[in-house]
Amino acid sequence: MWKNLGKIINGEIAFGFFCAGIFWLAVLGFVTSFTPTTAEKEDCYQAAAKSGRDTGECKTFWEQTTSEPIALFTLVLAVANIGMWAATIGLYRGGRNQLQLARDEFLASHRPRLRLKHIWFSTPDGQRSSGFPQANTQLIVNLDIVNTGNSVAYLDHINAIATAIPDGQRLPQRPPYNEPGVPKIALNGSGLASGITFPQIVPLGGAITQQTIDKIRDGSERLYIVGTIAYWWGIDKPKARQTAFCRYLAFEWPPRADDNGRFEIEDDPNYEYQD
Repeated sequence: MWKNLGKIINGEIAFGFFCAGIFWLAVLGFVTSFTPTTAEKEDCYQAAAKSGRDTGECKTFWEQTTSEPIALFTLVLAVANIGMWAATIGLYRGGRNQLQLARDEFLASHRPRLRLKHIWFSTPDGQRSSGFPQANTQLIVNLDIVNTGNSVAYLDHINAIATAIPDGQRLPQRPPYNEPGVPKIALNGSGLASGITFPQIVPLGGAITQQTIDKIRDGSERLYIVGTIAYWWGIDKPKARQTAFCRYLAFEWPPRADDNGRFEIEDDPNYEYQD
């Protein structure tokens, strides 16, 4: 409730109410101090009638204001000024909100968007691997990252991990790349312009065993490559963004000995998305 109230009442309105409150407290105090009691009014009227003076001085502030045109006009003018002040504050807030919405829409339509276009097994020097990785060697992949947006993206880091899941078993709810100890590959703010593809070699943890390779090939386990690409952008300040990817190694069926597989997209919005 307080959070929503804070969106409605900002500094300008609070200051305006503060000033208006002080003003009307002063007016109320002034009126109260000069308002006669009923007995005092009767005495004033009797004394004025005996001496022949004008009885107008015996009237209260409100009676004088409503009975005299100039005083009434002054009161109406004061109320109108307060209304104009409130309307001016409302117009200012509305204009500022429209300006912010237009700015956000412009930035959203001109921001970069990264996606992972291709992934394949790679050698340590970045060349395409001639076959499935050998047993007891480290899995290394090459990621082709493309910017499909309208402005430059500044790459911050990549964190990725390989995991083999028994066939039919779901990926864990918490992506494994979020676990402590997963190394990050720093990209040090490399700029990636719109329409440009950025290749990056990514080593994926420890060595793969022959037993795991056999299970992946016979279909009893599925090899996943999951991770995120962190980047930032912004005209006046950086805005952190993240593209997550989740790919699994698929083979033709029935399997062939010379089939090294192809990485396909896993349709899981918790693992494959663009922030």
